[in-house]
Amino acid sequence: MALRPWVTSNFNYALDYQSVLEGINHMTFVEEKPPGPPVIISEECSSENNTITLVWQPQLLSFVEYYNVEVEEGNNGFYKVVYRGIETVTTVDNLHFNTKYKARVKAFNSKGESPYSEEIQLSTEEGKDDKGWSMYIDHQRSWFLHADHHGNRTEGGVGAECVIGVLLDLDQHQLSFFVNDELQGDVAFSGLQGVFFPAVSINRNVQVTVQTALEPPNDGELGSEIANK
Repeated sequence: MALRPWVTSNFNYALDYQSVLEGINHMTFVEEKPPGPPVIISEECSSENNTITLVWQPQLLSFVEYYNVEVEEGNNGFYKVVYRGIETVTTVDNLHFNTKYKARVKAFNSKGESPYSEEIQLSTEEGKDDKGWSMYIDHQRSWFLHADHHGNRTEGGVGAECVIGVLLDLDQHQLSFFVNDELQGDVAFSGLQGVFFPAVSINRNVQVTVQTALEPPNDGELGSEIANK
């Protein structure tokens, strides 16, 4: 007996869509648009010595590809970008002591940029160094620093290949600074007494080569000087 296939247009089936529905319910959809202004977390921001640390977070539901952090020194209205990246915390160092700084943050993505965050103001510490006599100099001006005082501001700074000279005259008890063999300002400090040690402090991405103006004594000369004493 030949078998005949049995065909029907009716059949029963069940779909388990619960896991898919749960996944959809947990999805977050973000509209492609410029991010909102970042939010500075003021209670987590701080200052220590001549550094400030800034902490912020993105606006809710904002997609951010990177941030710019800008800092203003004093009240001159000029902001400088000091950080660019995806992190939400940064430390800015090598600032002036006893100075107020304003900071703000802006967020960016492929659709544009956000408005600025609200500003925050932080102050660096006083930095009283009564054992140091120094000159601060950048690309446009310089001034002398000692203890909690700075003064004798002089226009004219340094650039690549410039030579900075330091003359410690222990006969006259004076300290002077030079740029490319020209005196920078007046005699910086006078009435100096005691033993002194040289030191150089530089900002990030800066390189210097240090050379002494005096030839170091050889072993024979050093031994002769010691014997004469």
